[in-house]
Amino acid sequence: MLNFLKKKQKRIYLDHASGTPCSEEVLSHMLPFFRSQSYNPGGLYKESVKIRQIIEQARADVVDVLRARQGEIVFVDGATEANNLAIIGAVKFWQNKNPEKKAHIITTLVEHAAVLETCRKLESEGVEVTYLKVDEFGQISLKELKKVLRETTVIISIGYVN
Repeated sequence: MLNFLKKKQKRIYLDHASGTPCSEEVLSHMLPFFRSQSYNPGGLYKESVKIRQIIEQARADVVDVLRARQGEIVFVDGATEANNLAIIGAVKFWQNKNPEKKAHIITTLVEHAAVLETCRKLESEGVEVTYLKVDEFGQISLKELKKVLRETTVIISIGYVN
């Protein structure tokens, strides 16, 4: 066996883009909701109303920190749901305002499956999608991006990290 394989090497984890360990502070705050207070916030009984109030307070806190407006913060359970909400939501909103025009999306060939599958689904419904190539560093050409922009471009979805 090669000598360098025998040595125990320190492993460095670099995939925090998709999953990150929970901080002790967050975990201690959330434990009651995982264990004993896992009520349906959409219910009408008193425990669920209390949970809904806690969620709405959390939303208000996020609004305050981000200097957003009430109603702009939507909690989702993961990236796929967030991507679908953003991409499909933007396209459907635009289509309602512009029913006579074809919506256009710009993305890259190396996006996460959650983005690519959403774009393919919309493409099957008549939305035009431009898939940009990336270079060996995973970067797009801004010149190419400017070239493919249209008046009907609704959303550009290009991941920062992949």
